[in-house]
Amino acid sequence: MPRNASGTYSLPSGNPVSSGTLIDANWANNTLNDLANEVTDSLSRSAEGGMLAPLRLTDGVQATPSLAFTNEPSTGLYRAGTNDAWFVSGGNQVMQFTSSGVVGRLAAGAVGTPSLTFFGDLNTGLWSPAADTLAASTGGSERLRVDSSGNLGIGTSSPGARLHSKSSLAENTRIEGTTARGGGNVYASFYDPTGRKGYFGYSGVDDSFNMVNEMNAYMSFGTNGIERMRLDSSGNLGIGTASPTVRFEVSTAGGAVAAGRFYSPSTTNGARLELADNNTNFNLRTIPAGGTTDLSFTRDGTSFEMLRLNYTGSVAAGRPSLATNATDGFLYVPTCAGVPTGVPTAITGMAPIVVNTTNNKLYFYSGGAWRDAGP
Repeated sequence: MPRNASGTYSLPSGNPVSSGTLIDANWANNTLNDLANEVTDSLSRSAEGGMLAPLRLTDGVQATPSLAFTNEPSTGLYRAGTNDAWFVSGGNQVMQFTSSGVVGRLAAGAVGTPSLTFFGDLNTGLWSPAADTLAASTGGSERLRVDSSGNLGIGTSSPGARLHSKSSLAENTRIEGTTARGGGNVYASFYDPTGRKGYFGYSGVDDSFNMVNEMNAYMSFGTNGIERMRLDSSGNLGIGTASPTVRFEVSTAGGAVAAGRFYSPSTTNGARLELADNNTNFNLRTIPAGGTTDLSFTRDGTSFEMLRLNYTGSVAAGRPSLATNATDGFLYVPTCAGVPTGVPTAITGMAPIVVNTTNNKLYFYSGGAWRDAGP
């Protein structure tokens, strides 16, 4: 064909037309036939007739794409490399086409005008408020943000942890099952790369709430940034200690504070008991002071008291009454073989007693000496 590689058409050689030359059918018809073929093979600018072969373009470059527009030559399509074509707008890369798929680039957008949005709802969608940051808006308000560290914020634009949820509502987070009460479980589980480590949630089978550590480790509970209670892997519970050695252990770390209090539902009737450490003695007492509650001890399965500390200060020990042939229920005191001679440790307002098994007499210490109680 007489077109060159740039598409320029040249007349066939041997058909010159000089001034004064008669038109001769032998050469003129051949030239017109050649022109007719070239016109037939040309793409109509008025879109008359379809293309019978692929349209091949030069590669072009980003600033001047090969497929562009007369009034905007910097917007169009160009080939950047093997299996790599770009659509550019104003010389800026906007969308990439590769053998693996399409990659699009969006404007950053704003909270009220997200860059990725929906027909009929232009203030709802995704946008980028800063570098390496993704946000989601609904109704023109930011609802969710993932920052450059990978922290997810719900209701906050400054998440301070992997998941940071902030709300002015009374109910901030809800975990809801798909089955009604009485059936099914609703759990939130915690995993590391090796599998599930623990969970908490609700069981609709027995209406129980569970919090479980599935590893051979402890669970701790704290306030004000300090651990206050620990349940270790053996099932021992410690309050005020991180190393409980029994099923239930309470520690006050030597402070003069109550270690535990037990209250009845009534503030005027029923027993109230306090266990307290005053750095010198361990006290077991009823409260409040000045009340009329006695402190008594009863063995499980029996109908009588073993010991009573009356609120007036009296002490009663043993069974309330004994038969003359009774074998149990007595008040026992210590014994010694001979007259006691040691000086007892003083307890203000109290006097010790002992039984001398040699002469079978009762002795008490008073006035700086042991006294024979007789007979």
